Amino acid sequence: MSLDAKLLAKVKTKYEAGEKVRKISEDLGVSTSAITKNAKRHGWEHGVHKAQIAHTVEKKVRAELIENDVARATAETEKFLKDNEILRNYTLQVLGKILSNRDEKGQVDFTNREVADTLFTYLKIGKIATETLSLSYQGKRKALRMDDAPPEELLVLPWED
Repeated sequence: MSLDAKLLAKVKTKYEAGEKVRKISEDLGVSTSAITKNAKRHGWEHGVHKAQIAHTVEKKVRAELIENDVARATAETEKFLKDNEILRNYTLQVLGKILSNRDEKGQVDFTNREVADTLFTYLKIGKIATETLSLSYQGKRKALRMDDAPPEELLVLPWED
């Protein structure tokens, strides 16, 4: 049986990729004797391209993994920046409230103890929320392998631009 050029190319590719002759025969509808005769006649080496194919597949899979990590890391960073902006605005509002309690000399007036305690509590809440957000983001960066080595300390100051 003479094989056409396309079928012969498919047989050669599978043969040199290391597939079993019986599997090639079943997949392409070519007898096992025709495969082995063509292999001998044309000098094909069984499995000669197996390592090359494995290397190509490995590179492709590695690239896909990196692409997925970058996409997840980007999404996490964008979420962090949005959350950080919310905390920044919260802190600025509390600071604005504090500064609105200044007397005629420009000094902050905390003679009303209840207002002072409330504003101080708001600042503590903002600080705790910012620290929690920073720790969470640092953990996600580590989990997503965004950094080779974790930073010594990730500090987020919501009032800095």
